[in-house]
Amino acid sequence: MSQINTDKIASNSGGTTALTIADDGGVTASGTVAATSYTGSGASLTGILTGKVLQVLQYTNATQITFPQNTSITTEIISGAITPSLTSSKILIVSFLPLGLSGGTYPAVHVSLKRGATEIRAQNFGGYLDSNSSDRRWTDTNVLLDSPSSASAVTYYVYGGNATGSSFSGTYNGRANTNGNKATLTLIEIGA
Repeated sequence: MSQINTDKIASNSGGTTALTIADDGGVTASGTVAATSYTGSGASLTGILTGKVLQVLQYTNATQITFPQNTSITTEIISGAITPSLTSSKILIVSFLPLGLSGGTYPAVHVSLKRGATEIRAQNFGGYLDSNSSDRRWTDTNVLLDSPSSASAVTYYVYGGNATGSSFSGTYNGRANTNGNKATLTLIEIGA
């Protein structure tokens, strides 16, 4: 078997070194490497941002919140900020909200997810059971892929409020983070 021993490979024009071969067998390319296939796990590859989880941040709030006696969706349940590495990144948002309600006429709860002041998802009439005003509790889980187009800090907010399927009358008891449960907001940056 023949063997070629070298530590550098350059183009015929005598330009920059295209490949450098280290003593340990590692190869460094000074330009773009094009390949039609790759074998191996790729577990130690770095610098590849597309389709890769770049960061994960999780926020929690255990403080029980009772919504005011109106239909405004202005009570913050939880919020969290993330600074994307790239403007092309996507943010996968996962929220887990323990909610409850009772009382009032045709009671329900509305939830709003906002990026800054912009609403990006609304969950309307959570827990609605027609005219039934008995106490009920549930978990509202949302998953959304957002494209903030920013490499600056982005803050996501989840707001809640009382709602009704009829005219607003009676005493409404919409609430979040009930019975010692915590709201969680997970922000996952995905390289795109």
